[in-house]
Amino acid sequence: MKLFFLFGIFSSSHLFAQSNETCAEKNLNEQYSILEEKDRIIRTKYGDMERLALSKGQKLSEEDRKKFSTEARKIDDENQATLDILVGNCGWPKGKIFFGTNLSAAFFIVQHGTLEFQLKYYPLVKESVKMGDTPELVFAYLEDRILMKQGKPQRYGTQSWIGKDGQYTVGDIEDPDHLNERRTAIGLQVMPGYP
Repeated sequence: MKLFFLFGIFSSSHLFAQSNETCAEKNLNEQYSILEEKDRIIRTKYGDMERLALSKGQKLSEEDRKKFSTEARKIDDENQATLDILVGNCGWPKGKIFFGTNLSAAFFIVQHGTLEFQLKYYPLVKESVKMGDTPELVFAYLEDRILMKQGKPQRYGTQSWIGKDGQYTVGDIEDPDHLNERRTAIGLQVMPGYP
């Protein structure tokens, strides 16, 4: 019985020490930097492929889209699993500078996640907005993406894609007559074609 108790104390203190080491600023910065780089590389690759096709007056092939989707999903799944561990051990990142920080890396992993993953972290990101750590205009991108995945109109019109005609499209907008009021209130530019 004593041996089991001592083992339990050792195991708990070992995990605590690992968690403290993981949460040290240098280690967190390194982990988030890796996550952000993986996320950026795959999306830059896709954007470059899409721009190249458009510059030739073509669309990206369905085969290329599926290949990208599979590759991106694998990276996104890995990043989400790592983010779960980091947030579970160290909490949601904080700071008054957003872009180029652990905070933006965590946000973009959530932004590119599944609907279930986005909804799981939505309260933490919303709290980060209330604390002044995450800009409202950045939060609008997550909110719109969640709404679209739920089959609802966007609030801010931040999500667009290339349609079958090769042109960017935004899709349905909630209360379109007041779209630009909502956008400018949080620091987004006015969207042409809306009052």
